[in-house]
Amino acid sequence: GKRSFRSRLEELRREIGCSIGPNISGMTAIGTLDLCRDEFRKAHLGRLERERGYAEIIAFLRKSLAILTGDSRTFHEDLMVAADRIKGSVELKNIQELKTRIAAEVFEMQRTVKEKQKREQVQFAQLSEQIAGLQKKLEEAKTEASLDGLTGIANRRSFDFTFQRWIAAHERSEEPFTVALLDLDNFKRVNDSYGHQTGDQVLISAAMIIAGNIRASDFLARYGGEEYAILSSGMKLSESQKRFSALLKNIENMRVECSSAGMKDTVVSITASCGAAEYALGEKAADLIRRADEALYEAKRAGKNQVAIKRRPLLSAFYEGRRRNSVA
Repeated sequence: GKRSFRSRLEELRREIGCSIGPNISGMTAIGTLDLCRDEFRKAHLGRLERERGYAEIIAFLRKSLAILTGDSRTFHEDLMVAADRIKGSVELKNIQELKTRIAAEVFEMQRTVKEKQKREQVQFAQLSEQIAGLQKKLEEAKTEASLDGLTGIANRRSFDFTFQRWIAAHERSEEPFTVALLDLDNFKRVNDSYGHQTGDQVLISAAMIIAGNIRASDFLARYGGEEYAILSSGMKLSESQKRFSALLKNIENMRVECSSAGMKDTVVSITASCGAAEYALGEKAADLIRRADEALYEAKRAGKNQVAIKRRPLLSAFYEGRRRNSVA
């Protein structure tokens, strides 16, 4: 240590002062020089070791702070306390004791980090579960908002939205599609004769018959009251007319067994009329619906339980074709 070095140095100084002759003084001077060199070497090595220790500490702190940026106030306070203790430890002269204390503080910081990570994992799991629940409820709400409460098929709002999408898509692809409006014949008579509960059962059964006899790519919705709307893609109007005629036959063969006040095991049958129109390029949604509605009116007027079609006037189609060609 420094005390032994100073004691030895003092002894050599006294020897030099009391020595007789140049040889003795020279040997004492060389011993003194070697002692000083050895002490300097030890001091230099100690300084290098201390600097390496400090470098390790600084590197660790930089890495830790980079990872822990943005943490909570409590977590920051824990780190600041640990940092203060580390700062106090740096004043130690013994590098080994310094390392021991730093190791203890590092262990404590690691424990704090692990506890925080554990809390964050729990919070993340809870938040993820809440988000999943909210997403599920949102999807359920969207589904409920787009379905008819009685029949379970798409409602008018969903039809209007889908109808606009179909027009935009078929405007680009120029692929044909038809819209059909299907209305149950004499439905008011069912309500008046058997009651609204029986009428509801008829509406539900008709929706099931229609849904079971159209393609998966078709779109079915309750358009309003006892009226249904069907979007059908990839077919010309003449082909659609045949398909819808077969569908009306299925409705005609439908038998709805129901019970009402004063009547037991009542069997109700009904027919339906249908009007269909094919989309023409450039046509507005309101114009296409109006043509299908006009066709439905014609089917009703012609005796019901049949399909009528309404083509776009040739003059309108001619002008639309010229307009599109001029734009192109």
